[in-house]
Amino acid sequence: MSPLPVITCGSTDPRVFNAVKPLYLPEYESRGGQNQPLLKVNTLTPSLVIHNVTSSTSGALEIPLLLQGLAPPIAEEHNWGNTDYSKPPVAVFAGALYGDREIDEMRQGCKKLSSVPWLKMDMTVPRPPLGPGYAEHVVQRIKACMKKIEAEKMLEQDGVWLY
Repeated sequence: MSPLPVITCGSTDPRVFNAVKPLYLPEYESRGGQNQPLLKVNTLTPSLVIHNVTSSTSGALEIPLLLQGLAPPIAEEHNWGNTDYSKPPVAVFAGALYGDREIDEMRQGCKKLSSVPWLKMDMTVPRPPLGPGYAEHVVQRIKACMKKIEAEKMLEQDGVWLY
């Protein structure tokens, strides 16, 4: 089964991305040139991170292009996705730094283009403090949300899902 392409919205610090990456194993597989990961999520269908957004401002500009299967303009900041834009993404995963305002800003940039679920952290759900155990907790929540979205056949529906 081919991995599903997804967009992540996360930190500008590559150490965060690189620290979290091994936590996805064995569900995720990491490979690719120049330390660019190919990530496979163990959901009903695996996912592949094609692009990593590092701010809501850049997301509002880049995500509309990505949803159309187009490459975004070359950014000043490094993109940690695999940059394979041959297939449009099927979901957008937003980390804890992205609240309602940031998600709204990005979704406004995608008006009439988005037919994908946007996963946003539910800040009302208890979670461990930053540090050991935090990333594992977040990864499990994202996986559970993606499984639910796929099981409900909602991958092609625009909307915000809390994980």
